[in-house]
Amino acid sequence: MEQLQAGLAAYEPELMVAFGRQMRAKLGMFTQDPQDNDLLNGLLDLMAKEKRDYTQTFRLLGTVEQASF
Repeated sequence: MEQLQAGLAAYEPELMVAFGRQMRAKLGMFTQDPQDNDLLNGLLDLMAKEKRDYTQTFRLLGTVEQASF
């Protein structure tokens, strides 16, 4: 069991980098910024708090026009 946990712990940093890259791409964030994780975590926390569906949230975000930012 310890070997399994050690293996998973070694893989976690790579997983988090890949997850961050995919999340930034979903949100149209094409460069990496030190504050990205705070923004992404805030979005995921808000979705959990409001019990929002992951897929539907990103579909709705995809309909927002860039000019409205």
